[in-house]
Amino acid sequence: MTYVREQSSTELAVHMRSLQKMPGWHDPLADRLWQEVEALKAEVAGLRTGYEAYERVKAELKAEVEKLRKERDACHITKPKKLAITEVDRSAEQNKALHAALADIAAQVEHAGKKWDVLIWKRLLTAAWLRESGDQPQMIPAVDGNGFDVIYERTSKLTVKQCGELIEWVHAFGAEHQVRWTQKDNWGGRY
Repeated sequence: MTYVREQSSTELAVHMRSLQKMPGWHDPLADRLWQEVEALKAEVAGLRTGYEAYERVKAELKAEVEKLRKERDACHITKPKKLAITEVDRSAEQNKALHAALADIAAQVEHAGKKWDVLIWKRLLTAAWLRESGDQPQMIPAVDGNGFDVIYERTSKLTVKQCGELIEWVHAFGAEHQVRWTQKDNWGGRY
């Protein structure tokens, strides 16, 4: 038995295979031991894989805990914070309604003897709405010295209320110019 204990599992496997190849070799006990060795090898391999998975999950959990700690520290109550309560920006439905109305106007209305694309109409009508609302788009000399550029509030930054007012204003403008609206009003004018 001392001989077997001094051998590594690989050496023992080689030795067992060489014995099994000998003519007349058949030892049911050795066969059963060999099967147990193979089963134990498979079990060890599975344990290694399981342990590696455990280590991987453990590392992922540690990283997640560290991330959560950093987030917690970033939101720590003792550090100065600023809380701003603002109105919600325009909704996606408002954006769709505004652009549908602008597309109808661009397709049906002429201004200064010419039809303009949706972007130009958006700029023209937003500037007109701002003036009528008491706000003024800014007229700034062009950087190249040729004329003036109109700077106005971007419609993407409008609040829900402001965008609703702009849509109503655009619809009023369209009605004055006999625009036939192609988009159905699903909101009953509540923009």
